[in-house]
Amino acid sequence: MTETLTPEAARAIAEEAFVYAYPIVHGYRAIHWLGVRKGGFNRLDHYRHIIDPADDLNKEVQINLDTLYTLVPFDMRREPLVLTVPAFPDRYFSVQFSDFYMHNYAWLGTRTTGQGGGRYLLAGPGWNGEKPEGIDAMIPCDTEISYFIIRILCRGKADEPAVNAIQDGFRLEPLSTFLGTTPPAEAPDPEWMWPSKTMFNSTDIYSYFNYLLRFLEPREDERELFAEFARINLGWGKHFALEDFAPDIQQAIREGATAAFERICAAAASPGKMVDGWYLVPRIRGNRELLSGTAEKRFTRAVQARVGIYGTDLEECVYIPSEHEADGSRVDPSTGDYILTLKPPVPATGFWSITAYAADTQFLVPNELGRYALGDRDPLIIDPDGLIRIHLQQTAPKAERMANWLPVPGCPLLIVLRLYIPSAEVVAGNYVPPPIVKAAA
Repeated sequence: MTETLTPEAARAIAEEAFVYAYPIVHGYRAIHWLGVRKGGFNRLDHYRHIIDPADDLNKEVQINLDTLYTLVPFDMRREPLVLTVPAFPDRYFSVQFSDFYMHNYAWLGTRTTGQGGGRYLLAGPGWNGEKPEGIDAMIPCDTEISYFIIRILCRGKADEPAVNAIQDGFRLEPLSTFLGTTPPAEAPDPEWMWPSKTMFNSTDIYSYFNYLLRFLEPREDERELFAEFARINLGWGKHFALEDFAPDIQQAIREGATAAFERICAAAASPGKMVDGWYLVPRIRGNRELLSGTAEKRFTRAVQARVGIYGTDLEECVYIPSEHEADGSRVDPSTGDYILTLKPPVPATGFWSITAYAADTQFLVPNELGRYALGDRDPLIIDPDGLIRIHLQQTAPKAERMANWLPVPGCPLLIVLRLYIPSAEVVAGNYVPPPIVKAAA
C-alpha cells in the first residue's frame, strides 16, 4: 500500500499517529523508570517524607507538599492482582488508576469509596474469572500494564510517621498468593525498549509506538484508524523504519511528526484561560469516554500528557495557578510585597493549600522559615471582615501576622492554589479567587 501513498497522505497519517502515540510513549518513560529501572512491577514504591528544596524530587515541577505518594506500575499479564487498602478514618486519601493510554479509569478513596478500606481485584482485559470470595470489588483495566498512584494527606513533618504507618498498611499481591493457589507461568520478558531523549519529540516515536502496542488490545472502534496507520507501517506486528520509504514520503512523515509535536506543545502551553490573574484549566483529564473516539478527544489526551502525566480528574483535585495580578503584571516580590486573599469557606471538602514556586523553574526555593505552603491545616488568621490574607513577601511581617506569612524569593512567582474534592462551582470552572495584589507601601 505504501506504493500508492502520496506525500500529502503520509503527512496527515503521520500527524494523526503521532497524536495517538504521544501519551502512550510519554507515559512509558515513567513506567520504565519505576517498573524496570527501579526494581520491578507490582511493588509499592512509597515516598516517605514531604519534599523540601534540598530533596532530589525538587527537580519535579510544581511539587506537591500536601500528600505523600506511593507510585505503582503494575503488570497483569501473568494474573490479576489484589490490592488491600487499610481503613483510616481521619484523613484524605485517594488511589488513582491510569491505563497505558493515560485514561483515568478508576478511583478509590475519600471521595469515591470512603475511609473503610477494602480488597480490590485488579484484572486486565484477558481475564474472565469471577470475583473471588473476600474481594470487595473488581477493577477491570483495558491494558495489561497499568499504573496507580496513592495520595495520603500529610499534616506536616511531624505527621510523616503516622502517614508512613498508613502506607505500610497497603498491600499488593498476585491473586494466586491471595487464594493460596499455584501461580500461572510467568509472562515472557518483553525485552524492554530503553527510553531515549527523542522518543516522543521526533519520528522515533513511531518505533516506540509499534513496540508498545504489544501491551494494548486492538479495538473494534479503531479498526479504520489503524488501517490508515498501517500505510506508514504502524500497527501490531509491524516494523517502522523511515528509510523504507521514498525520500518525499520520508520528508512528509517528518513534517507530520513535527507538526503534531508543535501543535501539542502549543496547546499544552495554554490549555485554559486567565481570569483576574488566575489560570483556569478546563477538563483535559479523565476516562476513555472523555479522551478517546474522535481526533479531537485523542488530541486532548495528548495535550494532558504534555501538561503533566497521570494528572487527576477535576472532581478529585483542581489546581489553580497564578503568576500575575489582575492587570497582567507579573507577581514579583523583588518589586514589593503582595497579598493573596481568600474568602472562607474555601470551596473544597477535602483540603486546600497555597504553594509558592519560582516562576522560571517551577521549583521550591529555600527560605529562612522552611515554609513553602499554607493551607487549611495551618492556624491562619481570619481578619475581622472574615477574609484570610496571606502575605507573599521576602521579609517577615509584623509579629502578629506571622501565621499568614508565606516566605517567597525575590523573583517572579508561580502561586498554586490546590483544592482537593472541590465544590461543583470549582469543577465547572466558575470559581475564581480574588486577584493577588501589591501590598500598600
